[in-house]
Amino acid sequence: MRKFAIIMVILIGAVLVLAAQSPNVSAADEVQQIKVGAETLYVPKSWIGFDSVFGAGTAGGSEIKLPQSGTVEVAQMAMRPNAQWQSYRPWQSLSLGPLPTFIRIGYGVALPALVGKAKEKTADRYKQLFKKVETLTPDKYGFVRIATGFANPGEPPQWERFLYKGYQDQFGEPLIVDSSNVKGVHSVVGLHAQLDLSVTYFFEKEEFPESTWWDLYKRVRVFLDYLQKLK
Repeated sequence: MRKFAIIMVILIGAVLVLAAQSPNVSAADEVQQIKVGAETLYVPKSWIGFDSVFGAGTAGGSEIKLPQSGTVEVAQMAMRPNAQWQSYRPWQSLSLGPLPTFIRIGYGVALPALVGKAKEKTADRYKQLFKKVETLTPDKYGFVRIATGFANPGEPPQWERFLYKGYQDQFGEPLIVDSSNVKGVHSVVGLHAQLDLSVTYFFEKEEFPESTWWDLYKRVRVFLDYLQKLK
């Protein structure tokens, strides 16, 4: 009996040593490479599922809803951040905080306004917009309202469009929030992660009020950088 116990201790010790010596192999096995157009994203396999991460628009017209053994190619990828993500250790170390309800990443031809010296080639519509808001005073959160939707008498408009004044990203694009005042309808933000990689994220205004919009946008930017790096 004593011999058996000693053997078991030795075997357990050996397993622990082997596990400690090969963390990179298991980490690599946990990551799914997803090619969205010409760009490759690195997504933890534990996130991939029918209601968490899935890709659509493959060459064969099928959808990717389960982890695959090799790289998969899709035209767009959808993500629903949830509590399941917290079990992935590299993600825990990032300590990023809440993300939007839904994130859609798609591939497309780079916009002419984004090519070259981005801020010097900002689209005319943005130049006109910046000129329009020059005289507007931002609210305490840094936003100015630039458009409103239909409103019934005595009620707020169904939607409002806000711009974060004084900000342009590396491509010369501003942060614009289409804020919904209708219960059950998401607010929306669009941006670019790369010249040919567009991102749209959706969130509930009740969960993310205006006071959180700027920080939420910055977290999404960090998250997109995270997806583009091999773990």
